Amino acid sequence: MKKKTVYITAAIICLVAAEARADYTNIAGRVKAISEFWIGGVVKDTDTSPNSALSDTGAAANVRVGGAGAYEFHSTDSSPSGGLYLEGAPLPSRYHFELDYYNDNDWYGDLRYSFKDAIRTRVMTRRFYHNLDNLTLFDYGSATVDSQDAGVDDYGIRMEIDEYSLRFKTPSYPFHFYINGETITRKGKRQQRFLGGNAYFFGGSGRVRTSQARDVDQKSNDLGFETNAHLGWIEFDIAHHDKKFNSDVAPDTYTYSSGITSVHNVIPEIESSTDTLKLHTTQSGRLFISTTFQQVEKDNNYSHAEADRSMGYG
Repeated sequence: MKKKTVYITAAIICLVAAEARADYTNIAGRVKAISEFWIGGVVKDTDTSPNSALSDTGAAANVRVGGAGAYEFHSTDSSPSGGLYLEGAPLPSRYHFELDYYNDNDWYGDLRYSFKDAIRTRVMTRRFYHNLDNLTLFDYGSATVDSQDAGVDDYGIRMEIDEYSLRFKTPSYPFHFYINGETITRKGKRQQRFLGGNAYFFGGSGRVRTSQARDVDQKSNDLGFETNAHLGWIEFDIAHHDKKFNSDVAPDTYTYSSGITSVHNVIPEIESSTDTLKLHTTQSGRLFISTTFQQVEKDNNYSHAEADRSMGYG
């Protein structure tokens, strides 16, 4: 397998510093705003023609192909690229913006804003690509091989991770309210390996080591609400989180030796809910007391299995 990569990068960086006087009369000096950007590009050439390793023999050598795993966590797409960075503090506001773009499968962004520290928000997004291999199956012992994905060389998963948070704070009292969330998306195609034939593990000639191509379209959502405050010599924190995982791809099917067609390797939809209470006394003295109570509920919407768990520790 030959891997050839040509990187062509041209970068132009511009820095602009703008001075602005602070809005508050009790803050001396000046506040500077920063602006930067860069542009460039990457050209990649990947040869995925079939090849064989020295240890491959027979049919195995004919189906072994060169995947994009030499990059593993980088997209093999050629693309222009660029980035932008902004930072400033025109009081009573503060902001931060950062973006690095390499191609549609590889970029990063971060946005933060604060107003008098009474309101703070942040949105961060990341995207990257995980190149996966097409593994060759071998007929060990009495087991036979059914490589239904022979020659496939575009296995890979695009990962998208988006995080966001929002915090409110009362101006003259230590009371906070938070909203936190995270969304993770996985899309692409990967190899699914399983035991076919008669699906019997021990003995006989009906054992078939099988591989198929499988589409991936999964999403995980996590949303939480939290509040905390100081009440004299006691501080409390109450949080509630809801999480859900689901796959939009129907389960794979396979026709076994008995003639029965059945689903296999099912990826279930799962939901969970978590409530947490934390309490502790003031930490300014030599002795303080801390305790946590938590209630967790989980549901498997495919098998309808449920689990409840209550915990307390301190």
